[in-house]
Order: sequence, then structure tokens, then C-alpha cells
Amino acid sequence: VIGDSDGMVYAVEAETGDLIWSHETGGEIAGAANVWVRPNQGTRLLIGSYDSKVHCLNADTGDPVWAFETGSYVNGTPAVSGDICAFGGCDAFVYVLRLSDANVVAKIDTGSYVASSVVLDEGRLYTGNFDGRFMCGSVADANQVWDVSLENSEIYSSAAVTREYVIFGDRHNVVHCLRRDTGETVWTFKALGTVDSSPVVAGDKVVFGSDDGRLYVVGLADGQKQWSYEVGKPIQSSPAVAGHRIVIGCDDGNVYAFGAKM
Repeated sequence: VIGDSDGMVYAVEAETGDLIWSHETGGEIAGAANVWVRPNQGTRLLIGSYDSKVHCLNADTGDPVWAFETGSYVNGTPAVSGDICAFGGCDAFVYVLRLSDANVVAKIDTGSYVASSVVLDEGRLYTGNFDGRFMCGSVADANQVWDVSLENSEIYSSAAVTREYVIFGDRHNVVHCLRRDTGETVWTFKALGTVDSSPVVAGDKVVFGSDDGRLYVVGLADGQKQWSYEVGKPIQSSPAVAGHRIVIGCDDGNVYAFGAKM
């Protein structure tokens, strides 16, 4: 399932690329779709759009189930946990919805644009905004658990959340690793360019790209660089890690895979 800058959502066969269905929203789609599986009731797709809405679609047909309207663009990917979803918008709010009826469970004012994807796990949500504020909030009572303010920074990168850590990049060239329970800094890593790429944790390593044209791999425990590869053009996309491979797209129009050769 793919969204594009013309506001179209496409479902295609994975093996052939043949079109199954398409659905038109009212604005650019910058984030990915997420899946909500309803036991014995089929699968739904959730996707945000620059028409200021999150759209819930029937995964089999592309028909709309509901659309929830915010006050501005929805840039990131909605997070799903059980019967709720969470997402941020450029109206500065994080929304938590009950998926069955799109009613608001919680609405949290972050103070500035939320362009990244929200992470939702074990009743807490994690996200950053364009004022350099990164926060952990409670879904149950809409109160923040902790937040961290980064000076002279904007956060576009979405966080990777482990049992112990929360890791994200910022537009001041820094990747931050915070304690999940308190928000205290564990380590920082300074790249040579903006880090809009969302880090991925792979075992004891953290993988991300940067506008400096490099793919970085650093240690999860200490943030020390283990290796990097200079592609030459900005890497704003986020890596995928599977089968002992790192796969990532680059602004030079290529997709790169790293790992042992077949």
C-alpha cells in the first residue's frame, strides 16, 4: 500500500505490481499506511494526508470507513495498539482515537508542529515536535510523563523505542538516546548533517541516515560509531533491517543494500 504526493493511495500486488484499487484523498501523502486487524471483521488501513485527515479504509476494497479531521496537515504514520491509534499533526496536537468509532480518547497539545510518526507502546506515546520538544505521554489520562527540550532544534525523525531506550534524530545533526522511563540522556551522536531519517535498532546497533550523505551504524549501548558509508547525496529516508541486510533509499534516486553478498 503506497501513498503519493498527488494524494492517491494505491494497493498493488506485491509480486506483480498490478493495481488492486486506488483511493483519492484531498492532499499530499507523506507518511506510510498502517494496518488495523479486526478479528473476524476484516482489515483496515490508516493513512494521514495533507487534507488534514486520517483516513480509515477497507483494506480489501479501498472504500472509506471513516475520516478524522484535524486542524492541519497529518504528516506521519498513525501508530496502532489494540483498538486505539495515535498520530500527530501540524496543528501541534497528538490525537489518540478509538479505532472502532474514531472517537477521541486523548488530545495532547505539544506546542508546535508534529511532523514525525508517534510511537505507541504499553499505554504510553512518544513523539517530538518542531520546537525541539520530545515527550512521553500517557494515553490513559492525557498527561505527559516526561519531556525534554532541545535547544535550537527541530525534530522530524520518528523514534525507535526499546525496553530501555528511546532514540531519535534532530535537525541540529544530533541523534539522541534517552532513558525510556525518565527521559534522561544516555548518549548523543553528532552527524555531519540533519538527521530526518528515523533510526532503527538492530540487535546491539542503531542504524540511520543523514543529510550529510552517509549511512551510520552506532552502538546501542554507547552511541559510538561502528561504521559509516558515504553515498554522497542526502539520506532522508529511514532504513529497513531484515535478513542481515540494511536497505535504504537515497536522494540520488537509488536504493542501497548493505550486508554480506549472496
